[in-house]
Amino acid sequence: MRIVLKSSWRASTLKSDLHAIICQGTWDVLETAPQGSWSSADDPEENTEMKCLSSLISLLGTSTDLSVFLNCLSANLQARVFQPSRSREEFMRLAATFQLRWNFLLTAVSKAMTLCHRDSFGSWHLFHLLLLEYMIHIIQSCLEKEEEDKDMGNLKDMLPDDQPPVPPDQEPFHRPDGSPAQEPEVLGADLPRVTLRHRSQDGCDPAGNSVVVRVPGFLVDTTTSNKLIQILLEDKATESTIKLSLPLGQETLITLNDGQKFVIHISDVS
Repeated sequence: MRIVLKSSWRASTLKSDLHAIICQGTWDVLETAPQGSWSSADDPEENTEMKCLSSLISLLGTSTDLSVFLNCLSANLQARVFQPSRSREEFMRLAATFQLRWNFLLTAVSKAMTLCHRDSFGSWHLFHLLLLEYMIHIIQSCLEKEEEDKDMGNLKDMLPDDQPPVPPDQEPFHRPDGSPAQEPEVLGADLPRVTLRHRSQDGCDPAGNSVVVRVPGFLVDTTTSNKLIQILLEDKATESTIKLSLPLGQETLITLNDGQKFVIHISDVS
């Protein structure tokens, strides 16, 4: 697509042919639109998707920067899909409707371009792919971010009350110069003593506790040289696992999703 944008002749020809399709009434292909896409009384220039496409067409010949077109499409999606959405369900509905109409509009333009403006079809094909795939990318990225935020919220509920959640793509500690901390090491024979105590209102441990503690290794904070013991807390009842890095000699309160509270204490046997 950059080749098209950097060629003033290709860009101006594509822009002229697209304007001809929109303005000269070669929209008979719209009569085969899916039900609900356009009514017979609709003026193509008045629908949301056409306004979005027209704003992109107007940029042809004015800029060779691909990001200008991507930002324009993002702004249109923000105004017509993201901002009007008050809930996830409404966002899914608006996004699906916009995507259906957008895909049909681009297909209709492709058909008209093939029939009437074959010289510009190659340039339009590249433009078509850019607009189609980037719109899908924006919507998919939004959904993935929402799922990630939801997962982080669930993780926060499972972590100890005094330990903030750490994104999975970040190491627990980093050197001052930005290099990662020491890799996890496997514990040898000198295993630390790990005490797990259920904290209930009556002070008694529940029968048949399904929580299991495992110690796979330890980390060393290169800034303070403190040893952090890696703890895997497995809840067999909910089939969930919490991974923690806890210091020696300190008690940590942990609250599970089901409301159970545990106190973990790690001591050095040496």
